[in-house]
Amino acid sequence: MRKHTKEIAFKPIIIEVLFLVVGVALAFAANEYREYRAELKRSELALESVLEEVKQNRSAVEVSFNYHSSLMDTLNKVIQGNYQRIARGQKKVDVDIRLFGRGFISPARTLSTSWDAAKSVNAVSAMEYKDVLKVSRLYAKQDGYERQAQMVGSVIYRGMFEKGALGIVQNYENLAGIIGTFYWREKELLA
Repeated sequence: MRKHTKEIAFKPIIIEVLFLVVGVALAFAANEYREYRAELKRSELALESVLEEVKQNRSAVEVSFNYHSSLMDTLNKVIQGNYQRIARGQKKVDVDIRLFGRGFISPARTLSTSWDAAKSVNAVSAMEYKDVLKVSRLYAKQDGYERQAQMVGSVIYRGMFEKGALGIVQNYENLAGIIGTFYWREKELLA
């Protein structure tokens, strides 16, 4: 007696499995591509926002640079003139407090909101490395500038409480040195 065995047609099963695997792979690839495009778009928006912020910061630094440059020019002229007066045996000329119409120092208020946001949502991972490096260096310089402004501001305010505003003005030679550090730091930010 013969046993009847049912033959299994493997060819249609293999074809079906193959179509299933290819379909799943294509769906996975399409999903990956959509995620990649979304990440790229997020990165482009973040970079646009960062570049706009950099542009605004640059404008603010230019205003401060011009103010500090003007103060430096005036103070250096007074200092040079006083050296000549002293050499001739004449009395030094003091600086008028009205020269400092925007304060003894007037640092720019720079922002890093867009850059911080781009880092926090990991949008920088899809940016070009050279762009990330360039922007990172700029924001590091801004951070140093802000720390300097806070430190110098506290020194000036302490001096104002101890000697008054006129005491700061009478020490204009040292003040010129402090203003000069802002001038050079701002020049570096604008380069």
